[in-house]
Amino acid sequence: MVLIVGISGSKRGGSMTLTLVNDLLNACKKHGAKTERIDLAQVELPFFDNRESWEYGKEAERVSKILEKADGFVIGSPEYHGSMSGTLKNLFDLQDYERVLAGKPAAFCGVGGGRGRATNVLSHFLVVARALKMWAVPMALGTNHDDFDDAFRLRDKTLLDRADAMAKDLVKAASVLRK
Repeated sequence: MVLIVGISGSKRGGSMTLTLVNDLLNACKKHGAKTERIDLAQVELPFFDNRESWEYGKEAERVSKILEKADGFVIGSPEYHGSMSGTLKNLFDLQDYERVLAGKPAAFCGVGGGRGRATNVLSHFLVVARALKMWAVPMALGTNHDDFDDAFRLRDKTLLDRADAMAKDLVKAASVLRK
């Protein structure tokens, strides 16, 4: 059984991004994966400044170990100023990516503030995934605030179906690419 680790790049608790990551993780479970989640609202990581990875402290090491044991990832971010959150980018920067991220598949999701449905953040995810030698599943999930109800639950069936299809692809890819 593969392990899929979800990462919510929002520092706001109970965010729409966290909802998306949870929805995708639940779909991964439905398709036979074990799941775990890193909620960056609950994690305090130091800022990357090009030190050796072991010099960033126990919390950074704990998070890296979770990422290292993963077979694949669900990664979500709000779109801030046309890109992913700085918190999420910092998490990537802190990793010894060859050991922790390279060769693993990822499903990407984002929440945009306007009509764009997080298209910029989803595009930036592909650039970063390529730099980190990760495999992106073919579909991504872009949303905006109109796709959620007042309790931050995704309400659009088409988007929920897309999340399910993405999760199925991710679990299959993680099974094939498993190290």
